[in-house]
Amino acid sequence: MNQATPIHNPRWLALFGLLALSLSLGCGGTSAVLPSPTAESNPTSAADTPAASNQAPVPKACALLTAADVEKITGYGDATADSQELGSSGVMEDANSCTIVAGQGKFQVQALAGHDAFPILPNRTTVDLEGGAKGVVKDSGIGQNWMDVVKFPDYSVTLLFSGTAVKIDPDKKIATVTKADGSVLTYEQVYEALARAVAHNAATGAQMPGGVSDVGAKGDPCALLTLDDVKQVMSEFTMTGPESSPSAYGGTTCRFRGHSDSLKATAIVAVVYLTQGQFEQAKNMATGAPAEVGGAIAYPSGSALLLNKNSHYVRFSIDTLPEGADKLDQINAGLQKWLPQLAQRIAAHMGQ
Repeated sequence: MNQATPIHNPRWLALFGLLALSLSLGCGGTSAVLPSPTAESNPTSAADTPAASNQAPVPKACALLTAADVEKITGYGDATADSQELGSSGVMEDANSCTIVAGQGKFQVQALAGHDAFPILPNRTTVDLEGGAKGVVKDSGIGQNWMDVVKFPDYSVTLLFSGTAVKIDPDKKIATVTKADGSVLTYEQVYEALARAVAHNAATGAQMPGGVSDVGAKGDPCALLTLDDVKQVMSEFTMTGPESSPSAYGGTTCRFRGHSDSLKATAIVAVVYLTQGQFEQAKNMATGAPAEVGGAIAYPSGSALLLNKNSHYVRFSIDTLPEGADKLDQINAGLQKWLPQLAQRIAAHMGQ
C-alpha cells in the first residue's frame, strides 16, 4: 500500500502546506520555508486593498526561476521544469508554481508565485534586490538567514529547495548544499542566489524558457487501461470503474475498485500520467531494479510501477486492503502477477 511521494500536491494541499509552514518557526526536514509577504509600515485596511482580480497578473514562476539559473548556482544540469497553475486560496491568489529537478534529484527547488494575503512575520527583515524587489529574510534559528521570499509590488515568490545533495541538521546547526563540483554552499548562500535570480529575471522581463512541462496538460490515463483489462488480470476481484478524479501529480487519476470474497480484500488500481520531472523524482525512490515490460522500462516502487516509454511517463499502482492476515501470502503472490500483466497492457497504449 506504499505510494511514492508526489512533487506536486493538489492545489489546496500545496497552499495549505505553505500556510502551515508559515506558522512554524522550526527547522526540521530537508528545508523550512515561511511564505510571508511584506507589509508596508502603514498597512491599509482590507477595505482599501484591491481585489486580486484587479491586480496585475502574476508572472509564471518558471519564467522567474529557470533550470539555467539552478545549474549556474549549483552546477547540476540535465534539469526538468514543471509549471502548475494552483489558483487561489486564503494564502495566495492566482498562484502558480515551478518545480525544477536537477542532477537526477541531487537538487530540486519549487518557486510559488502569487498575490499574497499575509503580512510580514516579526522575525523577518528585507533586503533591496534588482528592479525594486525586496528579499524577505528570516532567522533560521541555526545561525543562518534564509532569503526564501521575494516580494514585488503586486505579488511575491516563495522558494523551497531539497534534494539528495541537501543536508540539514538543526541540532548540529548544519544546513548545506553540495554542488556538482564537490564544493559546499550554505542554505543562506543558496537561498540568496535563488532570490537574486528571481529578482533579475523579473527586472529584465524574462520569458518562459523552452522545455517547461505543463502539469495540467497531461493525457487521459483512462485511455491506458480498460475495465475488461483489469477484470481479466484480477479475476479474483469484482471490479468497477473507471472513475476519474484530480491527481496529486496534477491532471487526473484513473481508478478501478473491487472486492474479492475469496481473498477477503479490497483493491484499488490507479493509473496517472507523470511529467518527466515527476517521473525522475519518483524514480529516485524505486525499490527494485528496472525491467522491460511491453516496450516500456518499469521501475518497481512498493505496490507501484513507474513506466517510461519514449517520452511518456506513467505511475501505475495496485493498493490492497486485506480484511485479515490469513490471506496476505496469497495477496502478495497475486501482486507479483497482476502488476506486470496490467503494466504490459498499459505500456501497449502509451504513446498512442
